[in-house]
Amino acid sequence: MSDLALLTSYLGIEVEQARHMIRLKQKNYVLRLLEQSGMQECKSVSTPLEARFKCSEGRKSQLVDSIKFKSIIKSLRYLIHTRLELELSQ
Repeated sequence: MSDLALLTSYLGIEVEQARHMIRLKQKNYVLRLLEQSGMQECKSVSTPLEARFKCSEGRKSQLVDSIKFKSIIKSLRYLIHTRLELELSQ
C-alpha cells in the first residue's frame, strides 16, 4: 500500500483537507456550467421572475436548443443532489 497524498479532487468535487476539517466545494463546476449556458455575467436574485408575471402565447421568443437545455438541467440536478455548499466568493 502506498500513500498517494491528500485528496484534492474527486468526480469534479474539490476537496480541501485540514487537521480537523474536510471541505467539499464545486466552485469550478458551477463556473463551468455558467459559462456553458452563457450566463457567466448574470447577477443572482432571490426570485428569478417578476412578481405577478403573466405568460402569454402572443409573445415571440427564440427557440430553445432542446439538447443544450436538457444538458443544463441534468447538470443542475447533479449539482443539487450532491448537496454541497457552494463558495462562489473570490
